[in-house]
Amino acid sequence: MDEKLLVEKLLQKHGLSSMLSSNSAAWESFIADVTAVIVETQKIQKRQEQLLEISYQEVNEWWNVITARESIIKSILDASTDIIITIDSQGNIEEFNHGAEKVFGVSKRRAVGTSVFDLIGRGPFYDELRQIITGDSERSRGTFGHAPERWTVCRRDGASFDAEIVISTITQGKNRIYPLYIRDLTEQIESQRVLEESRTQAAQAAKMASLGEMAGGIAHEINTPLNIFTMYAEILRDCARDQALDTPTILDAADTIENTATRISKIVQGLRSFSRDDSQDSMTSIAVIDIVNDTLALCRERFSTHGISIRVTEIDPTWKVRGRPTSLSQVLLNLLNNAHDAIETMPERWIEVGAVEKAGMLHINVTDSGTGISKELAAKIMSPFFTTKPIGKGTGLGLSISKGIIEKHAGQLIYDSSCGNTRFVMSLPRFVAEEAA
Repeated sequence: MDEKLLVEKLLQKHGLSSMLSSNSAAWESFIADVTAVIVETQKIQKRQEQLLEISYQEVNEWWNVITARESIIKSILDASTDIIITIDSQGNIEEFNHGAEKVFGVSKRRAVGTSVFDLIGRGPFYDELRQIITGDSERSRGTFGHAPERWTVCRRDGASFDAEIVISTITQGKNRIYPLYIRDLTEQIESQRVLEESRTQAAQAAKMASLGEMAGGIAHEINTPLNIFTMYAEILRDCARDQALDTPTILDAADTIENTATRISKIVQGLRSFSRDDSQDSMTSIAVIDIVNDTLALCRERFSTHGISIRVTEIDPTWKVRGRPTSLSQVLLNLLNNAHDAIETMPERWIEVGAVEKAGMLHINVTDSGTGISKELAAKIMSPFFTTKPIGKGTGLGLSISKGIIEKHAGQLIYDSSCGNTRFVMSLPRFVAEEAA
């Protein structure tokens, strides 16, 4: 309907048209003003309807986005192998993902709505969680951290597992929700155990390989003293046959036999000590000079046989380190064997072992007559299975295992590129016994 006609009808309905009929100009002006107001009101109303339609569409779109995201988040939570449980301020479970189902052996349908304390057995974590919910813990007053903490979680069936746990809080009005993020460390701990066992076995195998390389030299080292026994037995037999057994001859023969037997005993004892697995031994203090001498006793003959001279610089007998003697000897022997193989065919063949102290560290140096290692090889030489030796002569594990052993002793195994020759350094903290009070 025309707006002007609508105004006239309204005025007539309420008996107001006669008031303006005598003045047509005023009437027309009044009708125009009212019509304009109606038109503007209709525009506003139409705009409001448009805005309402747009708002509804936006709200609907946002609702769809939120719903989709919520679905994605739930899918992610369910797909997680970690345990994710959400509880309310009474300890009742609101969310329970697939990881929680697997570990606790309870379906989500059965868990939701029940108390989390029906799943968790009594223990330190049980008590801490109760204190959080009841407000008796610092955590319940807002001092939550996002760093995982290590706990042992007990289950109602009596089993337990080590876990990393993060406890968060979400405030919704007067209510609080507590998401629990629990990572079961059982498989990780077992993997670490197996890895450590493999490393120990690899170290032991590398040790045996080192002994294998020295077998010929060790056999010669033992065979020479045995020849001495045979020689003096023949001397004593001849003296007895000729009835010429004088006391000085007997004493001289006895001393020589005893010293030679002691020499063999040290070699055998060194072999027994070196070949045993010391991974479970406790750390002990040991003099650096003893490590050097015990190790050289195993390989000196092999080096001599191949025309390689070994020099040992003066080492302070009071310098000690704390560690497992056999493991440290294994590292030193590996460095010596590597030096032997590197210079075996060179015209100039020598190896020097020494030690220096610097800033509380003892640096045991093994230097050979080689001319060093290229930067490319030096960058890779400590990597597992990397070797420059011919096939069948090296496993590529020696330096890698040695590096791990030294790091377990709070030290470093490094290649010294500043040396004009080839030098490796075992850096270990110097052990100083505490003075008695």
